[in-house]
Amino acid sequence: MADDAIMETDDQISEERLFPALESLPPPQPLESVAEVSPPSIAPVVEIIVPSESVSVPPAPDHVSSPEALLNAPSTSIVNALLIRARAIIQTRKRKKLERIMEDVAKHGSITNDQVEKSLHVSDTSATRYLGILVREGRLKQIGTTGKAVRYEVV
Repeated sequence: MADDAIMETDDQISEERLFPALESLPPPQPLESVAEVSPPSIAPVVEIIVPSESVSVPPAPDHVSSPEALLNAPSTSIVNALLIRARAIIQTRKRKKLERIMEDVAKHGSITNDQVEKSLHVSDTSATRYLGILVREGRLKQIGTTGKAVRYEVV
């Protein structure tokens, strides 16, 4: 029983610490009506007049206009160069895998999707995609339609 009285006192103290006295808060104000609410402010629009037409252009954002931001921002030409290089590396790896498939077909006479998966250590979907590319390029032909009976041979 004594423990319950202590716990209630501790609960009351913690509530008093967490929540300020409600009497000290100002009374609630009535809500404004819809007609009294002003619309949010909109950034000013700069109007550029060209001899034959008028074009409205919003001002540049603040984070772009600072010289430090412009100096620290990566150049788009550098980013584009990195993307082009990354794509080239990916395409080279893909071409090597396709050539490996063609070598396996030349060695064994034909190949299945499962053999491509094991040879290249790729997923079923990737093996199917690689074989489809070689079929579309006209380097392989598919024998069979679905399932385990499907094999691929050199055209």
